Amino acid sequence: MGHIRLGRLPTSKKWREVVALLERNASVEAISAQAASAAEEDLAARATDPGFIRACWLLAQIPLAARGPDFADALQGLGLAVRRSPELFEISSAFSETVDRYVDNMRQRTDFGEMAQLAAAESLSAVAGRYLPSLFRASPDDVQRAIGRLASGQSFGELAHDFFPDLRTGISTTS
Repeated sequence: MGHIRLGRLPTSKKWREVVALLERNASVEAISAQAASAAEEDLAARATDPGFIRACWLLAQIPLAARGPDFADALQGLGLAVRRSPELFEISSAFSETVDRYVDNMRQRTDFGEMAQLAAAESLSAVAGRYLPSLFRASPDDVQRAIGRLASGQSFGELAHDFFPDLRTGISTTS
């Protein structure tokens, strides 16, 4: 009890600089800037991960699908197994299952891909949920409208802003 499994700690030069800043009791701003820089480098190195690519692709495609006349058909066309009138939780779950099937078929499952999948599904639910009248009483039409809003520049930016920091946090513990 009380143990935390961190996995392999990052050892790149940039992460060692983060540790050095921590040891010197540097400012939060300096530590944060260095950690962000190190995480961005790690993210760039993982840009070819199939789970990450599929999660990002779906995160961009699902809001566009919500703009069309038949949301369920469009989601099914993206590989999501959903009912005719999907709810937000169903879409989020189908998102994860779709990425799982994709990486299993490619036989390239990674921890980073798993983190991307989870962060993307969580971000889609969280950000779309902000546009729902009520999370538990939302109609399928409400869900489609909320997700469709994420296809606009500002709202998609909000979705990306929610997704990438979660992912960077995960990167720093697996580098």
